[in-house]
Amino acid sequence: MKKGFTLAEVLITLGIIGVVAALTIPSMVAKHQERERIVKLKKAYGTIQTAFNTAQFERGDLNTWADGTTGTTGSDNQAVYDNLSPYLKIGKNCGIANNRDCFPDRVKWLSDSSKETLMRTNLYKFVLNDGTAIAWHFPHAGVSMPGHLGGGPVDTITKCTENITCGYIYVDVNGMKGPNTYGKDVFQFIIFSGTKAVQHRGTTIWTPFEDTCLANQGTGCAGWVLIHGNMDYLHCPDKISWNGPYSCK
Repeated sequence: MKKGFTLAEVLITLGIIGVVAALTIPSMVAKHQERERIVKLKKAYGTIQTAFNTAQFERGDLNTWADGTTGTTGSDNQAVYDNLSPYLKIGKNCGIANNRDCFPDRVKWLSDSSKETLMRTNLYKFVLNDGTAIAWHFPHAGVSMPGHLGGGPVDTITKCTENITCGYIYVDVNGMKGPNTYGKDVFQFIIFSGTKAVQHRGTTIWTPFEDTCLANQGTGCAGWVLIHGNMDYLHCPDKISWNGPYSCK
């Protein structure tokens, strides 16, 4: 009667287990990281939206925070921070300094074919207590300048409104950690004045999902993640669209 396994049988079994683990564990880890980033993006969006709404209720409209005289040099970005920071839990403030301490120096497009430098001198950068890295630029706040509405013709606008862009917010949900890629851990929001200040990039007429996310640039993926709760554009971009289907299944 056979009472146990031979050494060869044990080694073969361990080898099979190792092969299976090597094939499945990376996929499981990737799925876990993806779910974690979705949760972090939803939290960051809620935090930023609440802060903007509360600040505008208590301190007046966003347009009153900045005088618009130096919107492209950074002082208006500082004014927005001064009004908004009391409603955020800030862990580290890098301001407008051109350093890499608060936000990645470069963020890859989904296609990896190009990189966009975000650490410009007119971007205001800081990190929340939970590690979320934020950079923003408010060129239109409190200033009259050329702008557009809903993809229409360029006109001269008087400050930003609920329909005219005030600025942009970049959110890296895991801070300085990789992959530092649009649509994976870095997402962009469009800012307006009024009660619906923070809008998802990729849902408006002039930043459609198909052009700004599925086209592999990745700046317009935030709306999809927040509304549909997945990142399936990473796995089956040819099968999904803004009007459906909404997943790879």
